[in-house]
Amino acid sequence: MDTHDENSSVRLFFQIIRLCFTRNFALCRSINLHPGQIHLLTLLDEREGVTQKELSDHLYVSAPTVAVTLRRLESAGLVDRRKDPEDHRKFRIYLTESGRRTARQLSQITDQMRGVFTKNFSPEEQILFKRFLLQVRENLLESDDKNRSLSQEKAPDEKILF
Repeated sequence: MDTHDENSSVRLFFQIIRLCFTRNFALCRSINLHPGQIHLLTLLDEREGVTQKELSDHLYVSAPTVAVTLRRLESAGLVDRRKDPEDHRKFRIYLTESGRRTARQLSQITDQMRGVFTKNFSPEEQILFKRFLLQVRENLLESDDKNRSLSQEKAPDEKILF
């Protein structure tokens, strides 16, 4: 396939990413959030009491990125960090009441986006669409693992940042 084709899959994918980010940015601004905070708040709404490391692993972002986001959310009164009663070295992250209200608003935004994504899709096409997205994610994760391994073989002392 010609990668210079206006409708190449890679170009379409990047256009979709950009359109999603732009739309999310506008929707999030209406509730005083940044799009990067959506997934963290959504995850906490589903599973409160996770650690910063668990958030980092689940969201595929670095620990420092999660730390900065948590600090901002904590300053905004949306999350609370509490010491783990069994391991005082760890902190567990919880939504505040304000965080729960914001998470409900995010749920509505997510439902709107899902509706836009799958407008004019049959139920079967919606299932296939999700299946394709899951496969793309898996492919990217596998590619990252392979690239990380190759980079580590070439320069074992060099830290790799993704």
